Amino acid sequence: MSRQLAIIATVCAAFVFAGCGEQTAEQKNEEKRTEIKETKRQEAAKTYKTLATQFPEHDHAGEAMQKAAELEKKK
Repeated sequence: MSRQLAIIATVCAAFVFAGCGEQTAEQKNEEKRTEIKETKRQEAAKTYKTLATQFPEHDHAGEAMQKAAELEKKK
């Protein structure tokens, strides 16, 4: 019987240690949120730059370039 307990303990330990490297659902969710925020930030910076270069004479062109630079700085 003690041999069976040793085998069961070994199998349980193997399952515990096998799962140590995996992320929890919460960690995966947070990682995905961060990726989405980064993508949106990059898209916003690109849009501000495009507007500023297409309409350089517009009153807000300088402001758009400044916002683009701020967003790119947050990388």
